Amino acid sequence: MQESASSESVLYMSASDIKALHIGPREVIDTVSQVLRRYAEGRAIQGLKTTVKAPSGDYFQALPSILPDQAVAGVKWVSIVGRENALSGISATILLTSLASGRLLAILDGGWVTASRTAAMSAIAARALAKRNSRTIGFIGCGIQAVSHLDALKTVFPTIERITAFSRSQDSALRFCDVARSQGLSASIATTPREAVEGQDIVISSVPAAGIKAPFLDANWIENQSFASLVDLGRSWVADTLGSVDIVATDDRAQSSILAADGKLFHGGPYHYDLAELDAAGHSRFSGPGRRILIFGGMGICDAAVAALCYDHAVARGSIGLRLPANR
Repeated sequence: MQESASSESVLYMSASDIKALHIGPREVIDTVSQVLRRYAEGRAIQGLKTTVKAPSGDYFQALPSILPDQAVAGVKWVSIVGRENALSGISATILLTSLASGRLLAILDGGWVTASRTAAMSAIAARALAKRNSRTIGFIGCGIQAVSHLDALKTVFPTIERITAFSRSQDSALRFCDVARSQGLSASIATTPREAVEGQDIVISSVPAAGIKAPFLDANWIENQSFASLVDLGRSWVADTLGSVDIVATDDRAQSSILAADGKLFHGGPYHYDLAELDAAGHSRFSGPGRRILIFGGMGICDAAVAALCYDHAVARGSIGLRLPANR
């Protein structure tokens, strides 16, 4: 990772600045894959996700990490606010710090980074667990995560032909189907959540916490040899049915066990594989019978690696982002 030519400034990158970089899903997947390998080899360091709960019931999280090979440390600061007057239910900011000088290098809006690295993680798991010739994807939830997952999964599975979308909002489902059709795919809106799970090669659930009064998805609907990524931490799935799944993978076993004990991840294991193991396994490694899922809470090293990718692109371009005076 290269530092900005100016040591007297901090680079601030807004959501529009990051979007203007036009970083594609293939580069994000490769970046996440690389940092997972480094983590497995002990060449990337991840602190456990730390949560602080406010008296209001809202809570805030910090995900710290160190990437020695890139000479950068990062922390992602996430706020999860449930009040109706909140501008957004979840918002994130990422800070990057130089390991060489200790100075703050960049402040990045975390929205695109979070969506893109999450989709990359799902795609890496799907590459190992889903059928090689997967043609259909069912989406439960049609927001930003659905869009980013569609881009990432199409990159890994060029055989994708059709999507089925279920959403609480008809408008959201219509918009997402339009996105899919603009990419040459067939798209239909499901009238029940079961239609978006049953018969699908790949299933993506990304239902916001505010939209779930009670779990409503049944893991028994997942087809034999199909794969589901529970982007919503599993909160939309009936917990008892998850026990019927044959392979349960997660991103990081230690962190996921803690999150499950705290009630923030809705499957307590055992976890048969972690994401680094799935990445090392490669394409369609697990081709036998059975249903497979990924349930995960997110890894700070992946956020930091993708944020560093954005920073490097911006420094190379020289005109992306706002220069802020550095603290003395």
